Amino acid sequence: MKRNIALAWRSYGHWWIEVDGTESYGWWPTQLPLGALDMLRGVPGVLNGVGVDPDGVPTHHPNHGLTADHEFHPVLVAPRTEDEVGP
Repeated sequence: MKRNIALAWRSYGHWWIEVDGTESYGWWPTQLPLGALDMLRGVPGVLNGVGVDPDGVPTHHPNHGLTADHEFHPVLVAPRTEDEVGP
């Protein structure tokens, strides 16, 4: 899980997840740039910036592989089947 800090009128903060180094997912606003009020009340968005950012594709976030301002790495500490982990 990764997150960048929001900067009004220049960029916005959001989380994205990278899975096994091959896939990544995050929600991108459809209108840019965002103002401070937009960040507070929310705007419509799309998965991975498809149609908004030229690097966005359905299974690959445009920031995939970049260092983020904040990161954490969940680890499964006990063996589980796929059915036990997912819905």
